[in-house]
Amino acid sequence: MGKVFSEKELEFLSEFATLRSEHYIEDRKGISQTKYIIEVSDGVNWAGESVPRDLIGLWMQDHQDDNTSISWFERLGTNDKYGYYCSWVKCREIEVITVDYVEED
Repeated sequence: MGKVFSEKELEFLSEFATLRSEHYIEDRKGISQTKYIIEVSDGVNWAGESVPRDLIGLWMQDHQDDNTSISWFERLGTNDKYGYYCSWVKCREIEVITVDYVEED
């Protein structure tokens, strides 16, 4: 189960979160389904409050969706323009190495 950010957490995210990637999952009915991945950095806001430790790091949308008309920042909110909650999960980056073969000339 993912996390829905509180209003206080959203304040920190508006200042310290950046889009890391938009990860393609699949096409559904011809529309790309993706997940946003954001990175939250450490820092201190204008009021002198530090970013909560559990907020720092990489976060990924809990579910794939059609993100073509909704920005990553809009997805952070608890109630987007379609009236539903977008939840997020902590994630980590892994490196995947693939091998392919091509014809010799």
